[in-house]
Amino acid sequence: NMKQNRKWTRLTALALALTLFLTGCAASVDGGSAGNESQTTAPPQTTAPASTPSEEPSAAPSVTPEEERLLARTGLAEVEVIEISEEEEKLPTYVGENFKNVVVLINSTNVMELGFMETIPGLDACLVVATTGTVGAKSVPKVIYGDVNPSGKLADTYAYDLSTASTYVDTGKGNDTTHFYTNGNGLYPTNVQHTNGSSNVPYTGVAYQDYRESIYVGYKWYETADTEGFWDSNYAKTKWGITNGYKDVVQYPFGYGLSYTEFEWEVTNIKTDKVIGNGATVDKDDVVEILVRVTNVGETAGQDVVELYYSTPYETNGKIEQASVNLLAFGKTQKILKKGEHEDVKLSFTVSDMASYDYLSVKTTNGGYVLEKGEYGLSFRTDAHTLATDKLIDSDFLKGDTLTLNIAQDTRCNEESENRFTGTNTTDGVAIDGNSDGSAEITYLSRKDFERTFPAEFGENRAMTDEIKSRNLFNTAWQTTWDAKWAQENGNPSDPVFGSSTTAPDYFVGKEVEKEFENADGSTTKKKVYELNELGLKLGTDYDADEWEELLNHIPQSQMEDLVLHGYVQTKAVQAINKPQTEDRDGPNQAASFSDGHANAVGFSSITLAQTWNLELAYSMGLTFGAYCAENGITGWY
Repeated sequence: NMKQNRKWTRLTALALALTLFLTGCAASVDGGSAGNESQTTAPPQTTAPASTPSEEPSAAPSVTPEEERLLARTGLAEVEVIEISEEEEKLPTYVGENFKNVVVLINSTNVMELGFMETIPGLDACLVVATTGTVGAKSVPKVIYGDVNPSGKLADTYAYDLSTASTYVDTGKGNDTTHFYTNGNGLYPTNVQHTNGSSNVPYTGVAYQDYRESIYVGYKWYETADTEGFWDSNYAKTKWGITNGYKDVVQYPFGYGLSYTEFEWEVTNIKTDKVIGNGATVDKDDVVEILVRVTNVGETAGQDVVELYYSTPYETNGKIEQASVNLLAFGKTQKILKKGEHEDVKLSFTVSDMASYDYLSVKTTNGGYVLEKGEYGLSFRTDAHTLATDKLIDSDFLKGDTLTLNIAQDTRCNEESENRFTGTNTTDGVAIDGNSDGSAEITYLSRKDFERTFPAEFGENRAMTDEIKSRNLFNTAWQTTWDAKWAQENGNPSDPVFGSSTTAPDYFVGKEVEKEFENADGSTTKKKVYELNELGLKLGTDYDADEWEELLNHIPQSQMEDLVLHGYVQTKAVQAINKPQTEDRDGPNQAASFSDGHANAVGFSSITLAQTWNLELAYSMGLTFGAYCAENGITGWY
């Protein structure tokens, strides 16, 4: 979302809340009550890198007129969009000078530059709370005062300078966040006016985007670049003023987060369909289960996340693009463990999860997933960069922090996967990178040479190919081509058949019935609900059922049009088959829409949920959503 949302951070920059109490740095809000034990335990100290790049970040994207007016009204100066402004620095500087203990709350869903945490004196800790909503905010003081032990982990990489990101230059500036074809005048969408919310902004060209970062996004970019020595190169030193490699680049890695207590991990079992040991040879379909015993060895009750990453045998093969560090599995303790208590966390994965996509067809005919032969390293980490050496204790199954699994030979995985959107074998013959004819010279980021292939400048706009141009606006030739292709695959199409009657009782798919429901207090309530009949159940479970053809033939054209054309926050009733109108709502944080008057959130934001690293909690939130929708007659959610 960085590409879409960066400019908004310029206006709000950072919701900065400062509170008294606490030293140390915690990552995100999640965890249970720590009881009285937490009141007597000093939190851990911050372990962030000590220095920042000496060179200033690259110039900020230009602002829109609307933003300029807002900047003038609020007094905010033009700043890099993901760092705080000089005006905003005054608040943390003041409290850092005048208060003993200061906690900074990062109330933002976007990654931000937090180098000021190390440059402004007196800032002791930061807590990433993402978006809390009106209810979630009540939990923040509980974490700050130690009533709740934070146990979340970051769901992204926090870099000192976001211009080190592989996607940075391709985000563009202001409204020009993509490239525009040089020959797009008169083509869609330049020939129409679009409304986006309250603004009515015409498109200035036919846009396209080159994803030059390839697979190297987020932590996979930062960690792989570190593995290949990119951050220690003269290129990095010159461009960003880096002097201490990775330490100058990444402030808080993906998966980073601190706690008020300490945990030990012990691997107690590794198995597929049988118990296996370190260095075992496995097959693509094997399901590996690793059991890790997590013990609280500190003084404060809390929860912990076990992170497992893998590395491929890239150094041996080196032709298919692969990241050096990849999250493979994770698990979280579900109990709030007191001092001395333990819980077994099961990590499970299929060996084929470690396959790499061969988009250049090095070992496939037209792309596909390949599990290359060689040794795969599995490492336990506290974040994407830091091995869990200090937490792991030796066991019969693992000594150290890394185990290995071996693949005997190159193995194709998921045979149906292939290149469907690039190259010549694409739908309508047009590749999504606009390079069907090879005329577009696009340099993709490659592990073979990061210095040469790093996207350092926003590229020049290029001309649209004839293939793309010919398919921009609908024409009857397309319809003729599609009809011929359909006839070749399915036989000559017949004229559509529509129903002539408003209702067709023989093809009803259900009816409304009255049912009695028991309430929590033991009383009962009668409610009318819609109940599918045998035909409705069959059609709903079998898309290819023979009855579909006859059913559709009995629906009048007007009812079909009504169903297709009026689908916002609903599906229209189809009287012919007695299908009722259904209610659909927006998500993902509430079953409501902008225009329906419902504003009831269930749970908390998806960003906050991601930072809990708690699969069971996410599942329970889904169940809660389902119950809420059922109670309020909502049958769809998107």
